[in-house]
Amino acid sequence: MRFAVIVLFALLAAPVHAAEAATSVPVAFENAGAKLDGTLHLPKSKPIAAAVLIHGSGRTERMTGLARMLADEGIATLTYDKRGVGRSGGSYEGADNVSARNLALLADDAAAAFAALARHESLAGVPAGYLGLSQAGWIAPMAAAKSPEARFMGLWSGPVATTSEELHFSALAEKNQGHGGDHDHGAMPSPAEITRFVASVPRRADDVDPRLSIAKLDIPALWLFGAEDTSIPVALSVRRLIDLISVGQTNLSYQILAHEEHNLVDRPTQPAFPAMVSWVKAVAAGR
Repeated sequence: MRFAVIVLFALLAAPVHAAEAATSVPVAFENAGAKLDGTLHLPKSKPIAAAVLIHGSGRTERMTGLARMLADEGIATLTYDKRGVGRSGGSYEGADNVSARNLALLADDAAAAFAALARHESLAGVPAGYLGLSQAGWIAPMAAAKSPEARFMGLWSGPVATTSEELHFSALAEKNQGHGGDHDHGAMPSPAEITRFVASVPRRADDVDPRLSIAKLDIPALWLFGAEDTSIPVALSVRRLIDLISVGQTNLSYQILAHEEHNLVDRPTQPAFPAMVSWVKAVAAGR
């Protein structure tokens, strides 16, 4: 996952000049002894929804480009520099950024950002939630479980797999690509193949399973996946979501986007951005 998202985050951090939101408000908040620095992008008219935007992996600053795109669609968005990056304090964890300790810390950062968003005077009565990318698949469910006022959670390429499973999958995919492997991205593995894959994974001592947090949620949640994603195990993630839905979490949903890879929102022509916006608008309208 670490290498697949570098271009994505460079693009999302870049300014968008064609259609700027009417208002950009500096926002600072604190967590675990660090002051985190961000920007709230507000639509030109009253927001229909509001969201905290959670980073993927990597040394990532605030995602201004994506936040402005969301604001232009009526969604107020708080984006911030990851701890230890840009103007945010604290220490960036580069050696093991999927450790249970670091993911929990980043989830607490996101929950603190949500608290700052929820109390902003311009957003009174506006349904608020979380949107995130990639590694946010572990962080956002933990943060949402800590935020009683959260109304929704939407993820682009967020794994519903343990950290061990994702790391193992991405390493195998990278090895396969490096040796000229000809994997058929369109063919989803069978349940038996998924079972064998899960059994083959070497487990971390501090493995993080997002299902433990997802099980605590009773809010609408959407996962958007690229059918040709070689960074996260899409078939396994979908199987896990189907299992959760089958035992009563009917607010969960997912879509698999044909011909798309891991980076779902690095180009405005991709379908994942309007799909997420339409879903957020429907949730905010109570549909």
